[in-house]
Amino acid sequence: MPRLMSETDDTLIPETPGAALGEWADARYELLHKLGEGAAGAVFLARDKDTGEELALKQLFRLDQRSVLRFKREFRLLADLHHPNCVKLYDLQRGQDVWFLTMEYIAGADLESALIRPLRARGDARRATRDPRAGHASPDAAHVGRVAHAFSQLAQGVRVVHQAGLLHRDLKPSNVLLAHTGRVVVLDFGLVRGMSAPQNDVTMEGTVAGTPAYMPPEQALGERLTEASDWYAFGVMLYESLCGRLPIDASSAALLIQKKLSQDPAPLPLDTAPPELAQLCAALLRRDASARPGVDEILLVLSRLDVEPPRETTITEELALPHAAPARAPFFGRSLELALLEAALSSSRTGSTVVAHVHGTSGSGKSSLVEHFLLEVQDRTGGPIVLRSRCYEREAMPFKALDGVMDALVWHLAQMQDVDVAHLLPVEVTPLTQLFPALERVRAVQRLLTFNTRPRVDAAQVRRRAEQGLRELIANVSRRQPLILWVDDLQWGDLDSACLLQDWIARPLDTPVLLILTYRSDEISTSPCLSALLSAPSAQNAARYEIGLTPLSDADVQALCEQRVGSGRALSPAFVARIVREAQGNAFLATQLAALAHAKLARGEAQLEALSVQELVLQTTALLSEPERELLSVLAIAGRPVTSQLALNAANAAREGRAHIHALQGLRLLRTRTIGDARMLEVYHDRVREAVSQALTPARSELLHDRVLRAAESSGRADPGWLHELALGASQRQLALRYGRLAAEVASASLAFERAAELYARCAVLAEGKAELADIWQQLGLADARCRRGAAAAESYLRASELVKDQERVHLLQMAASHLLRSGRYEAGERLVGQILAALNIEVPSTRAGMYAAIAWESARAKWLLGRLKPRAGVTLPPEELIRGEYCGLVAVDTQSYAPLRAALLQTRALRIAFQYGEVETTARALALSATLGSLRGTTVAARKADAKLDRAEHLSREADKPSLRLEILSARAVCALSLGKMSRVIEASTAANAFYESKSAGGQQGDYYYMFAVRAVRIAALQNLGQHKEAAAELRELLNLAEATSNRAAVLQATLVTTSVEQVSVGCAGSRERLDRERQELPSLGTGLLHVLHMTAVLRTACITGEHDWALSLLERFWPEYEESPVQRSAYLAYLLHSARARLLLNRHATLAAAGGNGLGDPAASVRADLKRLSGHAPEPFRPCATARLAARIALLRGDEPRAVEQLHRSHAAHAEIGAVDEAARDRWALGSLLGGSEGQAHTSAALERLRLQGIADPLADLRGYYPELLQRG
Repeated sequence: MPRLMSETDDTLIPETPGAALGEWADARYELLHKLGEGAAGAVFLARDKDTGEELALKQLFRLDQRSVLRFKREFRLLADLHHPNCVKLYDLQRGQDVWFLTMEYIAGADLESALIRPLRARGDARRATRDPRAGHASPDAAHVGRVAHAFSQLAQGVRVVHQAGLLHRDLKPSNVLLAHTGRVVVLDFGLVRGMSAPQNDVTMEGTVAGTPAYMPPEQALGERLTEASDWYAFGVMLYESLCGRLPIDASSAALLIQKKLSQDPAPLPLDTAPPELAQLCAALLRRDASARPGVDEILLVLSRLDVEPPRETTITEELALPHAAPARAPFFGRSLELALLEAALSSSRTGSTVVAHVHGTSGSGKSSLVEHFLLEVQDRTGGPIVLRSRCYEREAMPFKALDGVMDALVWHLAQMQDVDVAHLLPVEVTPLTQLFPALERVRAVQRLLTFNTRPRVDAAQVRRRAEQGLRELIANVSRRQPLILWVDDLQWGDLDSACLLQDWIARPLDTPVLLILTYRSDEISTSPCLSALLSAPSAQNAARYEIGLTPLSDADVQALCEQRVGSGRALSPAFVARIVREAQGNAFLATQLAALAHAKLARGEAQLEALSVQELVLQTTALLSEPERELLSVLAIAGRPVTSQLALNAANAAREGRAHIHALQGLRLLRTRTIGDARMLEVYHDRVREAVSQALTPARSELLHDRVLRAAESSGRADPGWLHELALGASQRQLALRYGRLAAEVASASLAFERAAELYARCAVLAEGKAELADIWQQLGLADARCRRGAAAAESYLRASELVKDQERVHLLQMAASHLLRSGRYEAGERLVGQILAALNIEVPSTRAGMYAAIAWESARAKWLLGRLKPRAGVTLPPEELIRGEYCGLVAVDTQSYAPLRAALLQTRALRIAFQYGEVETTARALALSATLGSLRGTTVAARKADAKLDRAEHLSREADKPSLRLEILSARAVCALSLGKMSRVIEASTAANAFYESKSAGGQQGDYYYMFAVRAVRIAALQNLGQHKEAAAELRELLNLAEATSNRAAVLQATLVTTSVEQVSVGCAGSRERLDRERQELPSLGTGLLHVLHMTAVLRTACITGEHDWALSLLERFWPEYEESPVQRSAYLAYLLHSARARLLLNRHATLAAAGGNGLGDPAASVRADLKRLSGHAPEPFRPCATARLAARIALLRGDEPRAVEQLHRSHAAHAEIGAVDEAARDRWALGSLLGGSEGQAHTSAALERLRLQGIADPLADLRGYYPELLQRG
């Protein structure tokens, strides 16, 4: 038999109430005096310094793992237990080296002091007088009545514990309190255990938990316990309360247990209790647990002797009875869903992000399912860290879907050693603290922030770095211990959170992370967050588990209702049928309606027509006290968790606030959670909140909004977004405007641009003054632009422009035009460009000839001024000239994709103005632009001049100390190098630009994205020219990201065209024609520029490989006249791309027709003569021998002149090898091998094919078909 655990040990317990609880607890609670003590701790009377309420504080001094786990389990299992005969638990806290929990303070005495000790004293008096009845005490009728009344209440308390699926396991007189008011309360649940949990009561030390005098025989043997086990202890106390002694007594605990196992207790003396009580005691103390009576029989016997007639149970109490410990309640019909969650967790443990989508209608049990799963997971040894968050409908916090996760993560990090935290933090923690300021509470983060300053980068770049930092932090933490991240009620999430979650799903971490997302399935189409997250093409990248909660079956609902009511209180079939119809499979509503139905049944109400959710709420709230009803209404209006102090103040219910809160918790109308040092309150379920809100009159709702608003303002810590919502509900227009603008500013600073745009849009409706409204429209335009909504941004800027005048109006028109053009709305943007140029008196010739003449004149003046240029610091341009120069440059950048001739004129005009006045920054930019334009010629002379200008510009940029200016010049170096055909210099310059951009010195301007986009685009082009196709493909994602960051449709289209070009080689041409046809529809329709050339080049290259010559030639025929009239033809590099591709297509077509037996084809050289001339005289100088030699070789092949072909192929191979074009050289080598034949030729072709594969070309033979089809046609 197991050894019995002693009730006492030598643990030192402080005698005074001054025990340290930690700084936070000592600041909040004042310990008044000790109420009692036990083996592992003590209970003190304490005062809450915030509210003045008195409460009991139970402090744990034994901090071994078992004691702490038992202490936490006591709180967690009982925190949701609400009944007058069970003690109310409030908070579980961990102080400095101590754990403690708070509970209601009940003035009174325990059962031992109140009933047993006085009776025992009477027996002692008899023995002193040698009374023949001295063997026991004989109670009078009044005492028997008090016992019956007390034990009736005690039985109801024990019944509620059992209905919660729990066993007390340590019922004894010291754990039962009789209040001075007559209320009986069960205390001390230190040994409480779920009925379904493992119940081996033998500890690792071989002892049995419990108190020997009161434990049943089966507990002493370590056998499985049932409800009857608690009723045995109940019987011992009843016996002792009636005669003043225990039913079985012994000199030692071991002997006591032996007697219990071997003999029945002596019956109560006839003079101590009525026969029915004596019989009840005897039945309760039977050794066979199955033979002991149940609660209904116990209550029936006691009610006949109770000195006070039983009070009729109210509907409120009936509704409260079944709600104990919901997290441990059985799940009906959810075994498959739990199994899927287990499978998702197992999958994540392999080292990757797994996403579990748990969805269903409101009240279907989504949250309860996950709560149940997480409770089971957290009970396991070595379980994962669980970080949870919940979205609230009226919460206006930026990134609110992840805010709770970050709060929990901060708490977790705060428990660790600083040195361990430092290893987990991302490289760049500063941007992350801007996204989630709560991180600054972590000591290790504080130390880093002391040495790090915020980088001088624009907001969008800060956000990008913060998002990367968050990924690193989550990855580092999950490498140390697996993570579960749970976001509940995601249908109320924000778009900024959706972006972060989408990134995690699109690019899963390679560490064990399970992301659980719960949301209402019927709100997917109406929730912007869900729509964005679930519709994203990349949403399938992470492993995904779909867990849809279907309605409970009728049988499940019936089983749930019967469990909800408890044994012996089953509902009639008629009531169950009504609940099934009304609940419609909703677990929460089914349990609530079952309680209401039972209450109605108990009162003999047979009318079922009104049984509904609305009636449920009305019935429940009707019997609340006025303060409780007011508190519930305040929480419904708040629409989000609020501190208990704020809610009680708004409801004017601060007095006895804990009691009000506990009463609402008992009815499942309110739930609580603790964040930091604040206890947060919220309405338990959204359907309840909706019902309470709907029952309020408009005037009442407005009044409550105002009261909550005032209380929130008084707290001094309220979120301005929430204050904005409250002010709207209170019809406080000016306050709503003020808080709305403040919330928008906070959102912008937090990089939550979607939220900022939403708030500014609201403020635009509320504002009245012109100046304020103009400013709001400007801010809305900026927010829309950051959200990459160009058309919406333009509309906001246009509205603002209507409210201002002069230069400010021109500025706003330019912003609107820029966003229209960037979003592809060229016609509307061009109309605004015309207005801007007219307003600034910038004349533009109407004819092409006039344009060229103006360009020549401006260029000549600029060149003359450049020769006399002496840049001077501190020089200020005249306002009108400054504005003209600035807008010439801005309009040129925005319109060059469709109006390159006008853009060239405006650029040269901007150069002339800059050189005329010599202001340092403007001059540096002008020099960079002049170098870029000059390099278009592609000659050695142009290269020398461009280098000189860029060196001078870089010197000036350092003098101006403008990081963004220096980045612009580094970008210009890369662009110039490509135009000049110097690929190695492109790689070198782009590497330097990227390093500078990533450094803390870079940025500050939205334009930085344009510079870096240009850098990335030319880098990919250089990698392609060098044959490094794998490396080029690896750069595509960042190119697309930068294009999207510019919010410029032209940049996005350019990135798409570059992607098509790269994938033609690295993946193949499948589907290329369809993609190119779609992209052609997006090209600017107002002129021919860079995009048109890139698109046409891609079309020609595709047709060379696929053989769709006629399709390409039909497009080429329409394109070519416009190209010849466009200034874009001045670019030597673009001419090289286009003419070499056109010549290749024409020769491929010739080869195909010749192979098909075509007659009268003529000399192949005739069809490409113009291209050959252009390439030999106008391509970048390094590319000229490559292009001309290959064309000459192919012409020779088509003429049948193989010796000439071999000669030219040698030249082409050498030229390509010289510039580092590895793939092009390999193509020439393959052609040479094909012509040479034999073993030598075979060696050349094999080596060439292997080289092409190594360079990332998916299908080398298909690729070669686009270059030398005449050789492949030979077989």
